[in-house]
Amino acid sequence: LAGGTYSDAITFAWYDSDPASGTASVIATSENPTINDLPAGIQEFWLIVTSNNCPSLAGSVRVVINEIPSVTASNDGTECIDPMADLNLSAAPVDGQSPYTYTWTGPNNFASIEKNPVLPNAANDLSGTYVVVLTDANGCTAQASTTIDVTQGPNEPFLTGIGTLCQGESFSLTAEQTYTGIDVHYEWTGPLGSTTSGAYADAATLAIDAVSVADIGAYNLQVTVDGCSTVISQPHFLSVTPTPEAPLVEDIVICIGDLLQIGTETAAENYQWTGPNGFTSTDQNPFVSANAGPTDVGDYVLVVIQDGCPSEPATVNVSINSLADVATLRTNGPICEGEDLVLETSATCEMYQWIGPDGNSVETLANPLLTTTTNTTTIPANDVAYDAGVWTLICLNGEGCASSASEPVEVV
Repeated sequence: LAGGTYSDAITFAWYDSDPASGTASVIATSENPTINDLPAGIQEFWLIVTSNNCPSLAGSVRVVINEIPSVTASNDGTECIDPMADLNLSAAPVDGQSPYTYTWTGPNNFASIEKNPVLPNAANDLSGTYVVVLTDANGCTAQASTTIDVTQGPNEPFLTGIGTLCQGESFSLTAEQTYTGIDVHYEWTGPLGSTTSGAYADAATLAIDAVSVADIGAYNLQVTVDGCSTVISQPHFLSVTPTPEAPLVEDIVICIGDLLQIGTETAAENYQWTGPNGFTSTDQNPFVSANAGPTDVGDYVLVVIQDGCPSEPATVNVSINSLADVATLRTNGPICEGEDLVLETSATCEMYQWIGPDGNSVETLANPLLTTTTNTTTIPANDVAYDAGVWTLICLNGEGCASSASEPVEVV
C-alpha cells in the first residue's frame, strides 16, 4: 500500500475497515506497507496520517485481489506403447480467470502453446519431464509438470513365406523384422495349436520339415521383447496340395531282341521315368530299346506331376526271357506224290511252328498241322499246306520266346 510522501515527523496508521466504525484494527504503521496472504476479492484499506499530534481525516483505497489459478498436468504414456501411437499431454486449469494461455516445454527442445499437445509416433526418447505454465486473463500464472515414462513396444511382425506347397515339402515362415533384447519370445499360432501348447517352437522361424493336409490354414505371430508384446501379425495362409496317387502301370515280360517300350495310361502334366543304366525320360510311353537285352532288365520307376505336385512312385518290372534253342528239322522226303509229308525234330519245345513254302503268316500258321505241341506233324496230300519246297522249324519255349529258324530242309 502507498500513502504518499511525508516528513519524518509524520506517523501512519492503516486500518482494515473504516476507523469511524469503532471496530477497525490497525494492520500496518509504515508508510508503504506490504500485506500478505490476502484472500481473493476486493479489499478496502483505510489510512490516517498524524502530524504534530493532529490526525488527518481517514482516507481509503480499494485493492482488487485476483484469484490465483492452479493447473494439473498429465499424460497417457505407458510401457509397451504401440510405436505408431500418439502421446497426449493434458493441462487441467482450476480457479483463476479464463481464458487461459499455456506454455509447454520438455525434452528434445519440445515447446507448445496448445492446451493438450500431441507427441506423434511414440518413441523411447520422448520420455522425460514436461512443464506447463498457465497464465489466466488477469496475468496470474501457475505451473505444473508431468513425467512421461514410455517404452516403445516392438513393431508388428510382417510374415514372409510360401503360400502353396505340395504334400511332403518343407515350409518356413519368418518375420521381416529382426527383434533384439535380453528376453525375446516368439508365440506362433497355427492349425496344430500354438507355441504355448507345444505345437511350434519358440523361434524366429516356424519350420515344418514335411507339410501335410493337417498344416493347411492360417498362421500368426506375436513377439514379446523384454516384456513388451507386439500386436498379433496379419495371418499367413498355407495351402497344401495332397500327393497324387501313383500312376497306373503294368510289369513287362518280353524276349531277348524284342522292342522294349514302357508306359502308363495315366494322363498327367509331366512324366519322370528313371531306370537301369541311368535311363531317364519325360515321355508318357518311352521306348527303352529296339533290341532288348539283359542290361535292360530291372525296375523302371515313374513319377507323374499333377497340379504341380509329384505323385507317389509306380514301378514297372521288366523281365527279358532267353530265346528257345534252335531245333534240327528232319523229314521223310524224298516222297512220292500222294504220300504223307512227315516233319519231326528231337528238340523239346513248348510249341512248334512248321514253316513251309507258304510262309509264316498268322493265317498260314493257324493251320493246326503247322502249329503243334508235339515234335512231329504229318501233312496229308489233301491239306493246303502239303507242298514241296523249303521247310524250316521254329521252336517256342515255355516263356513264349521263339528260336531262330532251323537250317532249311528241301522237300521233293
